[in-house]
Amino acid sequence: MKDAVGFPARALPHLEGLRLHEDGAAPVLGPGSASPDIQWPALRSLGYRKAGDHLVPILHTKMLLLGELWWHDEDGSGTVADVFGFRPSRLWLGSANGTESSRRSLEFGLWTQDPGLMEAAQKFLVEVVAQSEELDPDSNTLTPDLVEPDYDDEEMWEAYTALADDAPVHR
Repeated sequence: MKDAVGFPARALPHLEGLRLHEDGAAPVLGPGSASPDIQWPALRSLGYRKAGDHLVPILHTKMLLLGELWWHDEDGSGTVADVFGFRPSRLWLGSANGTESSRRSLEFGLWTQDPGLMEAAQKFLVEVVAQSEELDPDSNTLTPDLVEPDYDDEEMWEAYTALADDAPVHR
């Protein structure tokens, strides 16, 4: 799994706006700031597990959302752009965690294609990912790598007025 490409954050609109922190602080973005190409590892964890004599995060929920990553080369306004998305198709919910010890227990699981459950699961998983620890799934820290950015309001206003000044006048 360590060599898996992962999942592009920009395929889920709720993750697209997050940025890598800069020395623990939210980055300040201006009009020319590039969008990072962030890839989430194929597996994420959040919750707690024992590491030496202290606890570190790991997720206890057992969910797997399968679907299709899609791409096209135009955004909603017809502008040429790389546009990514995710369309869920099947959801696994269950108590089995795939470990050797879980094979000795009475476990339950099911696959569903219920659109409402898949939508709710996707919202839940996106929230978990947005709040989870470092991008490295083997990390032992609780500090998220991704944060909501701050914006340089003065630079943004200058860019907006420059665009407005260049806009054609309609009479």
